[in-house]
Amino acid sequence: MKNIMSNVARGARAGPREAAPREMRHFLVRAKELHAVAPMIAYYLRLRAVEVGMTLTPRPKEALNSVLEILERTKRSTPLSGDTEVDYINAKKFALDVYDRADRLDRANKRSKEDLKRRIEAFSAASTFLQMLEHFEEHPRLGNGARRDEDARQRREFAEWRAFDLTQALQLGRAPTEVKVMSA
Repeated sequence: MKNIMSNVARGARAGPREAAPREMRHFLVRAKELHAVAPMIAYYLRLRAVEVGMTLTPRPKEALNSVLEILERTKRSTPLSGDTEVDYINAKKFALDVYDRADRLDRANKRSKEDLKRRIEAFSAASTFLQMLEHFEEHPRLGNGARRDEDARQRREFAEWRAFDLTQALQLGRAPTEVKVMSA
């Protein structure tokens, strides 16, 4: 199944199984990266991939089935708290920690190609983890704490934009857009 997951995440064909659509793929790639070190986060990334896949037309049935099989198989061994609100708090802390790391790298303002690549990767990861939190916003058992988290949404949008801007700077050989620091 490990090969199937990597093929689904990459979008490659694995026998009769279809490729995971682009809208699902970034969640699955991050889940694969984190499975051994942060299994709860990997679980919720896969779950969010399924939720996104369910909204697609046509529905990618084989990719969804493949991810659902992995979710079922790993659910018992995944350290979920049993309390969705606690899982949300832990997932949000993880996502914000990754965002803060990306922000620190960005503020260091180093201009080498390797540094730009690290910053792109950090903001891309932060964006994916912040987008994963949307699972909790849609969860009926959570109170208003997870619903419409405006701060997380704004950080996700900034992380997406910053990853794009840094990628453009790297590809076009220009300086990244300067970001003004707002005081609290």
